[in-house]
Amino acid sequence: MLKHYLSFLIAGGSAFALNILVLFILNTGLGFSPYIGQVIGLWSSITLSWWINRTWTFQTDKKISIKEYGTYTVSMLFSSVINFGVYALLIYVSPFLYDNPVIALVPATAISMFVSYFSMKFFVFIREKD
Repeated sequence: MLKHYLSFLIAGGSAFALNILVLFILNTGLGFSPYIGQVIGLWSSITLSWWINRTWTFQTDKKISIKEYGTYTVSMLFSSVINFGVYALLIYVSPFLYDNPVIALVPATAISMFVSYFSMKFFVFIREKD
């Protein structure tokens, strides 16, 4: 069970790192607004976390399908809305966080992490009973 939770944290950490990288490049390097940068960053992190969670955390042996990816993506939309809502609120109320949006990702991601896990466990990677 410990391996399961550690792999979930590694998947989430990897997705979080990608989100930061995409946001940083788009916002700082290419001049995108922090809002647009985060939308693209979230989409990138959803795709990476789907891949890691399906192959390692939940170890599904089902064939990869557009349907599974779609179900995963839809299930992550709720946690993404929470993530983006917390993030947007933080950068809206704090000029410091607006200028440093990567910092606002930390609490936003921590809060949405719990919603993501339960969504995956109970709606996406459901194990069939033997």
